[in-house]
Amino acid sequence: MTTPALLATLLLGAAPPGLLVVPLGAEPQLSFTARRLAEAVAREVGAERGGEVLGPEQAERRLGRDPAARLFACGANAHCLSALSAPLGVDQVLGGELAQGGRCYVVNLVLVRVKDERVLGTSSRELPIGSPRMQPALVAAARQLLRGEAEATGELRVITEEPGARVTVDGELAGRTPLALRLKAGRHELRLSQVGYVDLGPRVVEVPASGAVEQRIALQPIARRGEGQGVTQVEVSK
Repeated sequence: MTTPALLATLLLGAAPPGLLVVPLGAEPQLSFTARRLAEAVAREVGAERGGEVLGPEQAERRLGRDPAARLFACGANAHCLSALSAPLGVDQVLGGELAQGGRCYVVNLVLVRVKDERVLGTSSRELPIGSPRMQPALVAAARQLLRGEAEATGELRVITEEPGARVTVDGELAGRTPLALRLKAGRHELRLSQVGYVDLGPRVVEVPASGAVEQRIALQPIARRGEGQGVTQVEVSK
């Protein structure tokens, strides 16, 4: 019995490409940007791999418009990406999600092995909207993911005058001060709370790659609301 992968090989007259790049799952208003970015990644990565990469346009031609549309809507769902890209006979599929957050696009990439739906790696990036660096930054992130390299990380240190303040990072409880956290490089949302003190948050902290950023925070007692609140940020390069 002819498998979809073998059928694709016979139709193409050659070994199937090793990688498929699909548009990132996105809201309708971002669909054009998502497809444009996916085409750029496929083109740049394909040039390095000698053409062994399929982009959205090629996938649509070979699958048909409706099957391709269903594949392109998979987002970061590994099962969906694997099942719907299997007829192309590719080994891996690179997909993910694209959303807009303020002045940046939030991009989440996922690399999936088609034969067993295994997630080989993920990557998250914030890309400035309208910046000429946006496309090269996404291509660089995809290359890093395909090489199996770990994402760059940095250290966030949070210190308060009165220890024991509750620290939340990106909506998740991280611990109590004094606190040192290893996080992905980039922007993170920081909130602090402590009984008897005015809650602090949200504030955005930029964690440098292979470095550290320190937040020394003087929380304001509730009984002294009129007094100022001081925050000092010190970056320490490693």
